[in-house]
Amino acid sequence: MVMSNSLANAVLDLVYPNNCINCKTAILDKDYEFSLCQDCWQSIENNLPPFCSKCGLHLEDIDTRIDLCKDCQKRELYFDKAFSVFAFEGMAKELIHKFKYSNKTMLAKVFAKMIFDFAMNFNIPLDSYDIMLPVPLHSTRLREREYNQCEILARQLQKFFPLELSTKDVKRIKNTKSQITLDKASRWKNVEGVFKTTNEYAFKDKSVLVVDDLMTTGSTASELAKTLKDSGAKTVSVLTIAKAK
Repeated sequence: MVMSNSLANAVLDLVYPNNCINCKTAILDKDYEFSLCQDCWQSIENNLPPFCSKCGLHLEDIDTRIDLCKDCQKRELYFDKAFSVFAFEGMAKELIHKFKYSNKTMLAKVFAKMIFDFAMNFNIPLDSYDIMLPVPLHSTRLREREYNQCEILARQLQKFFPLELSTKDVKRIKNTKSQITLDKASRWKNVEGVFKTTNEYAFKDKSVLVVDDLMTTGSTASELAKTLKDSGAKTVSVLTIAKAK
C-alpha cells in the first residue's frame, strides 16, 4: 500500500514526537507542548511597531502625517486593516515553507500561540470579529496539497479566539497560477474574480477576520475582501503569520 505524504509525516511525528520540527534537535522538556525547540523559537524575529495602518508592515521611516507604507499609499486595498506577526525572512520564512509545502501541519499550533502572544502584546482585539475565514484553495490545488494550511491554522486559532469559523461560504472558482511565479503587477491581474460567495447571507453586516499564511502584495487578500464586501460584509481585516517586504 502506498502511503500519502501527509499520512507518512503524521506517522513519523508519532514515532519521533520530541524532535524539533525545524532543526531535528531533541526537545528535552517532555512537557513542552510545541514541536519547536527553544533555540528555533527564540530566533524568530517579531514584526514590531510602528505598523502601516493598512497592511501591517513595519515602517522603517516615520512620517507623522502618513502612517501608510509606500505601497499602500499607491494602491487601493479593499480590506480595512491587516496584522502580521513576523517579517517573511529567516526562520519565519523557513517555517512557513515547511507548513505550506512540506505537510508540517503541526506548526499551526506554534503559529497560533505566536499570533495569540502578538495580539496580547499589542492589544489587538482579534476576538472582536464575528467570523473567521481561512483563505480558500481551489479544489484542484487542495487535492494536490491534501490540506488547506489556512484552515488548519484557523482551527488552532479558535482555541484562543472562539470565533465562528466559515469554511464553506466562499469558493475559489479559478485555479490560477501560483503567485510566487509572478511579478507584483501580474499578481493583481492573476487574482481578479477568483472568489465567489456561496451563501449570500453569511457575511451580511458582519466583521470578518480573514486568515492567511503570508501577505506579499496584498492582492489575494484585497480581492477576497472585495468579494466579502460585495456580499454585505461590514468590515474585513486580514491576519497573516508573516508579511513580505
